[in-house]
Amino acid sequence: MFFLGIVAYVGTEQSLANWMSEFLKQYHQVDPASDGANAVAWFWGLMTMGCLLGLAVLKLWDSRQVLKVACILSAIILSIALLGNRQLSLWAFPAAGFTISVMFSIVFSLALNSVSKHHGSFSGILCSGIFGGALVPFIVGALETS
Repeated sequence: MFFLGIVAYVGTEQSLANWMSEFLKQYHQVDPASDGANAVAWFWGLMTMGCLLGLAVLKLWDSRQVLKVACILSAIILSIALLGNRQLSLWAFPAAGFTISVMFSIVFSLALNSVSKHHGSFSGILCSGIFGGALVPFIVGALETS
């Protein structure tokens, strides 16, 4: 399950980064070279800020609780990005970077803490889950063209 969590997380991260500009172009007539590129830049910037804030938050709260809140907020924000109007989408896509930013490290940490030995080989299995970053955007692209 932790492996699938890594696949899903990395797939979501890369799908958002790779496809948000195209989504904004197709559904909201946003210029991909200006506002679309700006949304992608803010996505990565807010992801960076979320990672930094996540370090502090994880010192204060249990990682499972942080992960639950991040997942709920991410689902809400992604729904707003996909179903909202132009302005909401332009705000929500980058905000999704902020809310998903803590997920990888928490899932990886929880996974390693769930086993008592063989951490090295288990880490390798978990790291191979980053193939979700290639798989999920491919699936999104196939769905988009069909």
